[in-house]
Amino acid sequence: MDQLKEHLQGICDYLQAHGLMLTTAESCTAGCIVALLSQIPGSGCVLESGYVVYSPEAKQRLLNVSADTIDRFGLTSEAVARCDARLKRHRIFSSALPGA
Repeated sequence: MDQLKEHLQGICDYLQAHGLMLTTAESCTAGCIVALLSQIPGSGCVLESGYVVYSPEAKQRLLNVSADTIDRFGLTSEAVARCDARLKRHRIFSSALPGA
C-alpha cells in the first residue's frame, strides 16, 4: 500500500507542478480512482471532479458521448473512453477508465 500511496502522491505532485487539475470519468471502477487520490494530502488542489457513469444515457448526457459511438464500439470500449477523456481539456487532465 505504501507503493500505491507513493505513486498517487507522484501523480498529485506532477499535476500541481504543471498547474493541472484532474477530472475522472469512471465506470466499472465506481469512483475508486478519485477516492484513492482524494486521500493524498493536498490533493484538493489538483482534483477538479469525478464522474461515475454507467448507463449509455448518462454517458451521453454527462460526458457527451454520442449514441453512435456507443452503438458502434460498445459501452466499455476504448473509443467511448476516449470520448470520456475529452470531457474537459483546458488545463485539466482527464482520465477515463472503461470497464473490463
